[in-house]
Amino acid sequence: MQVYTFYCKENTPAFGRFQQLRLLHHPNLCQYLDLSRRDLKLYLVQELYPDITGLDWIGQLCDSVCYLLEHGVIPVLKASDLKMSNGQLKIMNWGMYYLTRNQLHLVGDYRFYSPELISSADSNYPVWMIGMLILHHVKPWEGELDLTSHLSDTDPDLRDFIQYCLQPLDKRPSIYQLFTHPYLKGFERPHLYCKIPKPLKLDKTITADEWFYYWRLSNDLEAIVNQRHLEPIITNIHPRSVEILKEHNQSLIPLPMDKTLQIIEPFLQDPNANGPIYNDQWKYVFKWTRDKLYSVWDNSKPQMTSSLTKERDIRYQFKRIQKFKHLLFSFPHSYGQLKIESVLDIPPFVRGQVWACLLNVRGDPKIFYDMYDKESPHEIDKQLEMDIPRCHQYHPLLSSDLGHQKLKRVLKAWVRAETGKLVYWQGLDSLCAPFVSLNFNNEALAFCSMQQFINHFCPGFFVADNSFVMREYVLVFRYILSFHDPELASFLYHIGLGPELYAISWFMTFFAHIFPLDKIYILWDHFLTGAPYLFLYLGVAILQQLREQLLQSDFSTAMLVFSDLPEIHVERAIGECIHMAKITPPSLLLKLNQIDQLLSNQSPESVKRFSFLSTKTGIIGSIEMQDYEQMKDMTLVIDVRDQETFKLGHLYGSVLLQSDKQQTIPFGLKIMLSRVRYTLVLVSEQAEKFATVLVKEKQAYVALLDCTEMQCTCQPVPIGVGSQGLFRCSLAELSQQ
Repeated sequence: MQVYTFYCKENTPAFGRFQQLRLLHHPNLCQYLDLSRRDLKLYLVQELYPDITGLDWIGQLCDSVCYLLEHGVIPVLKASDLKMSNGQLKIMNWGMYYLTRNQLHLVGDYRFYSPELISSADSNYPVWMIGMLILHHVKPWEGELDLTSHLSDTDPDLRDFIQYCLQPLDKRPSIYQLFTHPYLKGFERPHLYCKIPKPLKLDKTITADEWFYYWRLSNDLEAIVNQRHLEPIITNIHPRSVEILKEHNQSLIPLPMDKTLQIIEPFLQDPNANGPIYNDQWKYVFKWTRDKLYSVWDNSKPQMTSSLTKERDIRYQFKRIQKFKHLLFSFPHSYGQLKIESVLDIPPFVRGQVWACLLNVRGDPKIFYDMYDKESPHEIDKQLEMDIPRCHQYHPLLSSDLGHQKLKRVLKAWVRAETGKLVYWQGLDSLCAPFVSLNFNNEALAFCSMQQFINHFCPGFFVADNSFVMREYVLVFRYILSFHDPELASFLYHIGLGPELYAISWFMTFFAHIFPLDKIYILWDHFLTGAPYLFLYLGVAILQQLREQLLQSDFSTAMLVFSDLPEIHVERAIGECIHMAKITPPSLLLKLNQIDQLLSNQSPESVKRFSFLSTKTGIIGSIEMQDYEQMKDMTLVIDVRDQETFKLGHLYGSVLLQSDKQQTIPFGLKIMLSRVRYTLVLVSEQAEKFATVLVKEKQAYVALLDCTEMQCTCQPVPIGVGSQGLFRCSLAELSQQ
């Protein structure tokens, strides 16, 4: 590998063009590996091979130049760009003219320019260049040149071929006509240069891209350049002369592989060698059972290993990538194991393909993508023209002209695919951005991944009137917030700041509207593999990081906090939301599992937009008996019905609180609450009112219990002295004695 550094006035388009070059595959072209930016400098990394020898490569040169022209790339080469690998020609810097938007002063060698190139890059220029490159390798020259005498002792066919290439423009042959020359007799152009890999498969071998990924983890590209005191190429072209201020070769640096190989070699020799281990098994989702619940509560909150730490660990990344390559190669049979491994982390090198597999994208995405018209005018074009230029424009790929085009095509394909079912909502461009950035050279895979993501994770989000669905999500979010942070939930309730005023854009874009892509990648890794509706818990975790500011704010100040969101520690929030999901009864979110059914059964009255201000209740959610059975050993059930109704039937072990004591929390009840993890109020007319009292008193983990079968009919007995108004199930009292 080698790095090539240069200045480019408009470096944003270069990143989009670079990705186009990476789509071209030919056996005689060196592969481009990376383009990065530091201030005004661009660093281009590509494969490096030994210098060329012999003349067996001339047919390959003509073939590769023809291939590039067929794909809209005009190669501007110099003699040192021709390399050799195992008898096969390898051409470096073949895309520089295209990459720099035809800035001739950054590429090539004036000795190989055709007479007309400086004024216009005609497509017949490469034929002249081929002749000059061959001439240089056959018999180099200095100064003025008499071609006939200079090549007098050269093979007649070769001499004639060179002269054939160096004709004046009006007589010069096309690139295709070169193959009819006697010198290339017997050379046949391959009909297919490479097979397009299946989108969800990876080669088990280590590719040049993968080698460079490891190299970047073990080396500092900018430091290596600075050690050589390398100055980028600066050249000027005048109308009639070419002034070279720096030699091109001074801006080329071979990249040493020794350090990378030294680290990876033990794993190459022994694939079973142990690598670094990070204890992140706590992130696995479990079935909500009594034993698992006790385990979570008995252990302290685990510290989440920084994703940055793992992503910079070359040994860990090597082991993880090899494992994921094997799983991707075996997909879909390996789907279950792939999801298990992805819970721990997903290597950035394979993230786009792993996401597609986790979303169950199967078959050839290109077939589905090609079904939809992406070019014809559409009514959403004007909206896209406003949204896309504001969508993650700090990202070098998405901010390029090509990035804008790809976002627009993928979004238009989605709109046409969902015609009659879903519609474009503002913010969908942000939801699309992670898929396009990860699959920049595979729009079809980006499209299919986004479509699957929306179908699976966003039911009802993008219907024409989504107010009903958003109401359900806002309600459940309020339940979760009051369950885990009653003080903050009560405060926001008091100042009238409902989630519909700040959180809907979070949910509709899965936070892609408020976080940069590097944080979105980490978040969505967990959304794809974690507990259902993990994004709701993340919203609560974000509020908890803002709680000190919010608790000191009024309505207007709090809204300013949300409009200009402070820095959020995303990985700490992920750890918090995973923990919250584990200790939250699943039935608290039950209504969200029934969204499809609710949508089909909704009535006109039910679709009125929900407001926090429209009701004084509705912040306490309810759970079902199946969850209570798993948590009852650490739960206090409070019954607020009248005593006579309690005698007719109640829940075993429950506590009765008389109605005249329900305006506050009696002292005796406070003692009982301090000894349990969860507090459940049995559903009744007064249940939600008293549950709200508990929340206002900052009692965490409060919910309503929906129970229709009251199996115990024993007589209630008073609880202690000084706890007037409190009664307990007598059978439970006897069992404790």
